[in-house]
Amino acid sequence: MTNHAKFLPFALTVAAVILPAALQAQPAQSHIASAAGAVYIATNGVNQNQLIAYHRAADGTLNYIGSYPTGGRGSGGTIDPLQSQHSLLLSEDHRFLYAVNSGSGDVSVLSVGSEGRLSVIDRAPSGGGFPVSLAINGDLLYVLNSGGAGSVSGFHVLSNGHLQPIPGSTQLLSGASAGGASIDFSPDGKVLAAAERLTNRIDTFPIGSNGAAGTLVANASSGKTPFSLTFTPQGALLVSEAAGNPNGGSALSSYAVQPNTTLSSVTSSVPTGFAAACWIVASSDGHYAYAANAGSSQISIASVGDTGVLTILGSVGTGTGSAPLDIELSSNNRYLYALTAGTGRINGFRVEANGGLTALSSLPSLPAGSGQNGLAVY
Repeated sequence: MTNHAKFLPFALTVAAVILPAALQAQPAQSHIASAAGAVYIATNGVNQNQLIAYHRAADGTLNYIGSYPTGGRGSGGTIDPLQSQHSLLLSEDHRFLYAVNSGSGDVSVLSVGSEGRLSVIDRAPSGGGFPVSLAINGDLLYVLNSGGAGSVSGFHVLSNGHLQPIPGSTQLLSGASAGGASIDFSPDGKVLAAAERLTNRIDTFPIGSNGAAGTLVANASSGKTPFSLTFTPQGALLVSEAAGNPNGGSALSSYAVQPNTTLSSVTSSVPTGFAAACWIVASSDGHYAYAANAGSSQISIASVGDTGVLTILGSVGTGTGSAPLDIELSSNNRYLYALTAGTGRINGFRVEANGGLTALSSLPSLPAGSGQNGLAVY
């Protein structure tokens, strides 16, 4: 493990950022509360997966709390070994933290205590091989397994945070070696979507009244290598494409979910202008989206219309060779954090009223290229 004695407070020195005029820093939204919270990253260690916890002050400052074993094993590796988003996920009320253990094929549940401290309370088999992504809606938790043909499998979350497998919930992806990379629930919890980065498909599964996923509906992706996806509160499905535009660069697409769970295109492969856009998040009001371009060390900023129409507004950098992987917004929508595995840091940004990002000083986390994957924030 890294010697955390070197960790310093996450200072609020503003870094220089070049943005289009429309994204120059604006006064922060006054209605957004500035509550404190926490930031978590996963080591994904091959012998022992651990979660590193940081207290997040109301001004965005991070301070190291401690490291907590999940009880399972990660995959090890260098940069982005899981090839996924949401391998680490908080419950909607922030009482529990769920972590995939790809090396041991299970999911750990950790209770979130005072000032963000963690304790393991449960572990459950993932229902498949090499779990990489999680999605939660109410008392439903689904895990995406990318091993073999790939599958999704569901659990009921009990009041104490423990996981109860849902009979009949396991469904295979569209074919062998699909490269499942991300899953998410529609806001109403009636549809589960999964990105297949190797087959250029986006799967949708209807969710029954008992929580079990129904038969897969395979949808063609607008562009190549659909990697990460997320629903807006309005129900639009946003997808990052690592090689989505005709020239092989990255792109973002959006879709509407039809009553039969098929997808219809809203915005088709709008280029980000950068390489390897693999992670995407949406603001809590659904008006903005942020995508991490790992190959270019840039975070793209896009506006999102009520129907899901995407417009690229600009970008901010995370540092040469930083390779931003997972990105996540704080629950009050005030800060965005990026796990930059290429330099072994956590980069923070203040979210401005117009969706723009103002860079804050980054914080050393784990050794560069040490296989860390997974980020959760509240």
